[in-house]
Amino acid sequence: MVDLNAMTSAAATYADLIGAALIAAGVLLGLIRRALGFLIVAVGIVATLFVATIEQQQGQTQLFVWLILGGGIVASVLLATAVRTVLLAAQFLVFLAAWFLLLFGWFGFPWLSGGQGSATWLALSLASTFVSGRFHRGVLARSPSTAGLVARAAAAAPLLGKGLP
Repeated sequence: MVDLNAMTSAAATYADLIGAALIAAGVLLGLIRRALGFLIVAVGIVATLFVATIEQQQGQTQLFVWLILGGGIVASVLLATAVRTVLLAAQFLVFLAAWFLLLFGWFGFPWLSGGQGSATWLALSLASTFVSGRFHRGVLARSPSTAGLVARAAAAAPLLGKGLP
């Protein structure tokens, strides 16, 4: 038979440690979410270019080749968006479990099940997901692989703000 008191005491003992590990896993999941989105778009565009090149060499019409190219790019962007959305939900669930365990380990279940505890739990989960996304956006913008892209976008921003003469 399972001893519920022993399980509760074990959960209370290791809840804060597991919660901290889950927060680290949530931050890592956010980084994977961003990288996987870029990877899906890049692989989709390369694969579409490959298929469009093969179709053009087989004598297909230009319209058909352009339709394949456009459809493949749109499909890869939509797939990347869908995967990133699912991973965002997974990241939120990881932060939700992490903050539940941390707050359970620090304050206990009676506080956590009350109005203030549940609001704190949800607010910290939402804030962690938001901060993780902003952090990864900043890290990727400063990384050497994307620094040139960000610099070109920043240089083009004033030109985009001006209207046509």
